[in-house]
Amino acid sequence: MLQPVGPLPESVYWRRRAVAIAVGVGILLAGVWGVTALAGGGQDPAVRTAANQGAEAAKPSPPPTSSTEPTPGPSGSGTATPTSGPPPSGTTEPAPPPPPPPPPPPPPGPCADQAMKLTAEVGQPEYRVGQRPELRLVVANTGQVACYRDLDAGLREIVVTSVDGGTRLWSSNDCYASNSPNSRLLQPGESQMFKVAWAGRTSAPGCAGKRTAVQAGDYQVVPKLGALQGQPTPLRLT
Repeated sequence: MLQPVGPLPESVYWRRRAVAIAVGVGILLAGVWGVTALAGGGQDPAVRTAANQGAEAAKPSPPPTSSTEPTPGPSGSGTATPTSGPPPSGTTEPAPPPPPPPPPPPPPGPCADQAMKLTAEVGQPEYRVGQRPELRLVVANTGQVACYRDLDAGLREIVVTSVDGGTRLWSSNDCYASNSPNSRLLQPGESQMFKVAWAGRTSAPGCAGKRTAVQAGDYQVVPKLGALQGQPTPLRLT
């Protein structure tokens, strides 16, 4: 069957067969190309890539943004508003200056009478007649600030009176009065104490008159500092 048969020369039949085979192969290749073109969108991949690149290049690029673009103000006028932010890296803000020190307190002044408390004390609640009772005057600063007070011996006074206070029997200043300024600084709550031994006899201002022994009975001791006077303390002589 492969051997050509006919009236023409054998070479003619071989050439015809070669042409027919070539045409068949060409038709087959054309069919394969057509199917490939339909699967790929009917366009060569190289052509499509070039077309896509051209379309991307034709698109307008967005305008560049800037961090320094002005921000419209509250009124919408478009005025640029500076924005604050942290300082650049590597820099530190200066520390605020320290507050000024408080002003020094004023120097102490004289003690007001309202800040003074006078108290009379006795060595023991009762003494026998002929003994020398110990009497004490206590001056205390009950105020909130330190202050000066003159505690001169001529201002300090301990007075013994009858139990009702109507009869003055004796005073520490009658026979031993003196004037010697004695200004002392008293801190809040601080007290100063002065004591005297009473001989148990009467006295009068300037140590005038005859002095007599005080009889047994109930009496009271009154503390004084100038014009100030404290509460009396009871004293009994037996």
